[in-house]
Amino acid sequence: MKKAVIFGASGFVGSNLLEQLLINDEYVQVTAIVRRSLPVNHPKLKILIGDFNTLLDL
Repeated sequence: MKKAVIFGASGFVGSNLLEQLLINDEYVQVTAIVRRSLPVNHPKLKILIGDFNTLLDL
């Protein structure tokens, strides 16, 4: 059971990677760190909205 973190999931390459990760049964959770909301809803998907400056404050 794997987990993945992906940056850039709203772009062309990132959105295709996100789609492949979500349909892959080996991955139980996919976390997408994005600057704006994604038009994707999936039980395995966790979306974190922010930018690099915001993430440094965690």
